[in-house]
Amino acid sequence: MDDKLAEYRRKKAKQFEKTKLTSSSFGPGSSRSSSFFNYLPFYPLLCKILNHLASTDSAQYIAHNWRKVPLFGRVNVLYWVLWALGYLIALEIEFGIVYLTSSMIGLIFLNLGTKKEGDISAYSVFNPGVGMSDQFSKLNLNPNAFEFVPGRNTSAPAFVPGASFGAPTPGPAPVKVEPPKEEDPEDDWDKDDDEPAEEHVKEESPAPVPEPEPEKPKKAEPVKVAPKVVTPEPEEPEEEAEEDGPVKDYVNVVFIGHVDAGKSTMSGQILKLTGMVDSRTLEKYERESKEKNRESWALSWCIDTNDEERDKGKTVEYGKAFFETEKKHFTILDAPGHKSFVPSMIEGASQADFAILIISARKGEFEAGFEKGGQTREHAMLVKTQGIKRLIIAINKMDDTNWDINRYNEILEKMKPWLLKQVGFKKEQIHFIPLSGFSGVNVKDSDISKHPWYKGPSLLDYLNDLPAIERQTTGQVRFCVAQKYKDMGHVVMGKLETGRLTKGKKLVVQPSGRKVKVSSMEFEDNPVAIGIAGQNLKIRLEGIENDDDVRKGYVLCDAANVCKRSACFDGRVQIAEYKSIISEGFTAVIHLHTAVEEVTVERLLGKFNRKTKKLEKFSGARFLKQGDQGVVRFRLPCQVAMELADNFPSMGRFTLRDEGKTIAMGVIKKIIE
Repeated sequence: MDDKLAEYRRKKAKQFEKTKLTSSSFGPGSSRSSSFFNYLPFYPLLCKILNHLASTDSAQYIAHNWRKVPLFGRVNVLYWVLWALGYLIALEIEFGIVYLTSSMIGLIFLNLGTKKEGDISAYSVFNPGVGMSDQFSKLNLNPNAFEFVPGRNTSAPAFVPGASFGAPTPGPAPVKVEPPKEEDPEDDWDKDDDEPAEEHVKEESPAPVPEPEPEKPKKAEPVKVAPKVVTPEPEEPEEEAEEDGPVKDYVNVVFIGHVDAGKSTMSGQILKLTGMVDSRTLEKYERESKEKNRESWALSWCIDTNDEERDKGKTVEYGKAFFETEKKHFTILDAPGHKSFVPSMIEGASQADFAILIISARKGEFEAGFEKGGQTREHAMLVKTQGIKRLIIAINKMDDTNWDINRYNEILEKMKPWLLKQVGFKKEQIHFIPLSGFSGVNVKDSDISKHPWYKGPSLLDYLNDLPAIERQTTGQVRFCVAQKYKDMGHVVMGKLETGRLTKGKKLVVQPSGRKVKVSSMEFEDNPVAIGIAGQNLKIRLEGIENDDDVRKGYVLCDAANVCKRSACFDGRVQIAEYKSIISEGFTAVIHLHTAVEEVTVERLLGKFNRKTKKLEKFSGARFLKQGDQGVVRFRLPCQVAMELADNFPSMGRFTLRDEGKTIAMGVIKKIIE
């Protein structure tokens, strides 16, 4: 057994002597000069490089196993090594990087050749197994080679912390092992390579070495502070115990109708009958109105507080007031009736739960409002678009007709079919009441002697008996900003659609994304600690830096659950009254909850068939005309807070207006973010 082992060692030694690399192993005069590799380009350069590296142990091992690599694999290795060398040398990169990169690229392609029995792979060349390395060490090959110690470099200078890494003066071979020490590379880029070399020779260890180290803890300090930023301020809902559990339901009612129908007078009469306006204030209004020969306007001045509105007798901006009954707390929104102020009417209707349509029973006044172009028609359609599901038709000024039942029936026969068929209200959603806003008959108390043909409830009795509105008080916060002003900070006004607000609650403003905090709240000019869905609130905010952070049409949302924002959406629209056609590129003004923006029709996606009620693609020209329904893609100039109509109706319904007229209404079906 020992003889066989000795014979095996002698054979291996002879093979090694044939393949042993020396400083002249490569080149024209070597034993390998007869190979066809001599005819390859840049072969002399490769030979110089290989001769220079021939003394290393890894090179000896690779050369020993080189003959086992297939011929095609050798060609691939040399080709890619030369290609990498030429490319990297052209970029003037250091020789050490060239050597490492070229070796890696070449060995990747070492296995491309056709393998035969006994061939070895590139991995096995550089990573011999334990058994192979043991057998290889038993041969005592290259006895003059240094013993391999990882990280050892005999000619490298002593390491000095903080000093630069200059190139040592001895031979270049050991220098290539040292550069991987990348402990402080940033100090190296601003220094020259010549000056630090002299410092290394002196091997002086400077005293202020630890100075750069204290800078590292400074970077770690903010990490310790970060957990302290968590401020659990939702502890303030402790104040809910003071005002928790409201007894009355909060209802917002908007008064709509044609100009001079008596909306403001009706609002003032309700405030008078419910005791919300004291007798001294009423006497003052009567005295001032008599001086201007406007005695009949005294009640309207209870809600029309603007001098311009009092002088002209026309409501310009929607007014706000409140009254209470036995079961409910009502907020009055008195909308203007003139066609020039329809945007203000839409703003008021967007905050309402119910609508009271005031109609004048006088000859000519009802016809003027109900004809095409009249505000009676437009207002009824607008409140339906805003999602109001209950409409009360108050036929006013019945005392001027001596409570004529024929006039009442005439108005009823014209209004009821139109509201049910064209506007879209259901029979149980509408109710007609004859009354007189000026005298107060049938507003709070009925007088059967004047209207024996009507034995129904009065206006206030009907409102008080309405079923309670189901509101989402525990869900996400949605507060549409209707108005904004500055008063020792930024104050916003609007209706809290859903959720619950408390002092100190953190919110996010959409679409600006500004994070704010509730500083204080007021309901009907009275400070409150908690806001409930359905209330018309006045909120003072903290955290607003400029006026663009919060504007009219923005929405306050929960920080953890914000609403969507986009500048493009698909909506289903119905063209109401428009003489021309609507095609791609058409521009109009869109009213989306309290936001008012210009919008462009980007694309017409389809049109609903009037017979089958199904969506069909356009076969010819793409356009929509009066009476058509279709799906349209709209483009806004900026992002607007919105929601799908199916998920959040009050933020998913919109109105299109052009040239002072309402031309279409629709709902959002898809939001393109």
